[in-house]
Amino acid sequence: MSNDQRVTMLALALRSVSECVVVTDMQDTILFVNDAFLTTYNYSEGELLGKDIDMVRSPNTPAAVRSVIRPATLSAGGWKGEVLNRRKGGEDFPVSLSTSVVRNEQHDPIALIGVAVDITERKRTELQLIEAREAAEAAANAKAEFLAIMSHEIRTPMNGVIGMTELLLNTDLTPRQLEFVSAIQSCGESLLTIINDILDFSKIDSGRIDFESRPFEIRTALDEVLTLMAPKARGKRLELMGTVGGNVPPIIIGDVIRLKQILLNLVGNGVKFTERGKVSVRVDAESRTGSEVVLRFSVRDTGIGIPPDKLDRLFKAFSQVDTSINRRFGGTGLGLAISTGLVQLMGGRMVVDSTSGVGSTFTFTIKAHVEREQPEPEPAASPAPGKDFAERLPLRILVAEDNVVNQRVIVHILAQMGYKPDLVENGAQAVSALELMPYDLIFMDVHMPEMNGLDATRRIREVHPGNRPRIVALTADALMGDRDKCISVGMNDYLTKPIRAADIRAAIERCGGS
Repeated sequence: MSNDQRVTMLALALRSVSECVVVTDMQDTILFVNDAFLTTYNYSEGELLGKDIDMVRSPNTPAAVRSVIRPATLSAGGWKGEVLNRRKGGEDFPVSLSTSVVRNEQHDPIALIGVAVDITERKRTELQLIEAREAAEAAANAKAEFLAIMSHEIRTPMNGVIGMTELLLNTDLTPRQLEFVSAIQSCGESLLTIINDILDFSKIDSGRIDFESRPFEIRTALDEVLTLMAPKARGKRLELMGTVGGNVPPIIIGDVIRLKQILLNLVGNGVKFTERGKVSVRVDAESRTGSEVVLRFSVRDTGIGIPPDKLDRLFKAFSQVDTSINRRFGGTGLGLAISTGLVQLMGGRMVVDSTSGVGSTFTFTIKAHVEREQPEPEPAASPAPGKDFAERLPLRILVAEDNVVNQRVIVHILAQMGYKPDLVENGAQAVSALELMPYDLIFMDVHMPEMNGLDATRRIREVHPGNRPRIVALTADALMGDRDKCISVGMNDYLTKPIRAADIRAAIERCGGS
């Protein structure tokens, strides 16, 4: 085959490839383009041959990119990257470009070859993915913001309902009045449970839940759960029992509050759905590697059981195995979804074995670390509120709260302890009050008009550096990060609404006594 035949065959081959191919001389004059190039750029061959390659380049390609293509091609033999090119008519479009250099026998460069692929669709897909991700992030942020607002708006009036009811129960009531107030308290606590379920589910769903890590005794935690459920079990004449296997470490490190939340839900469901027989809990160590242990909890009941064809609904949020069960037993349908989410976040999983009319066994595992030391002793129970409390911890207290009902609740609780707190309605008034009185302790609402509690705390720490006054946040914000936000501006403690007398008392002992 002659050289002319080889050149002709090479030109035919290049003309038929699907990528856009262009050959220029060293002065950037176009010598050859293939069919794909003509189709992509909307030119005829006669419009391109002999013309400068700049006619298909876009000036909108960044100068930093344009300036390196030719030097890199000559020095390294080629260059790869993304640039903007221009079709006939002036439309810019992105291409993935590869360049190479052709050299003669003396190794002198005599031509440049460019191979381009139109990546318009790929870029459009990438942009759509970016927009979808940004939309998802915006939706998640909007959800978190909505959750924070709803938490505040719901918990604020709930603080008034539960707080005032608690205060009313400490007054002299007739038996009939006591019955009515107790009913209000019970309904308020039930409503708060539902609110907490919804907030917990939302926090788990959005990944905004945090866990504590501290030593605790498994047997003590189990006993506390069974003690709480014992009155309901006795009311239905059910046997309630718990067993801790001999291979279970007596002390582990984990989140005892979340563990008890899971157990309370499962044991509570067992008691709720069992008419006769028993509910039992057993804890075993499934495995142990070094300081890590996998614990297995089994909650067994002799209740109504679950049909096999409906087990798949069991762990779904807002779902009931049978809608009639919801009407008969009540509930949000969130308890198992929340417990399952908590178990997964604690490194385990939950399964169920159930037979309709016989009973159910819920089994879950969690990962924890073994603690060799003795756990910290639980703090002694605080004495019931009384006038001597203020004598034991004499403090000048300021309350900054804009909600009238919540003002009354907090002031009355403090009065029962023997304190005579001063009251302001916003952060600016709290800052001003400190100029007149050196308060020892401030209960500071976070959301207030004119100046919120966070800004007021910042201002107080600037004007009054040091450890006084101690500042306790009073807030309806109960999401992950809210406590850290308060502590970071200089607050010493954090209470979420609804706030009870025991909460106030404990906060005074923590902050007032230090």
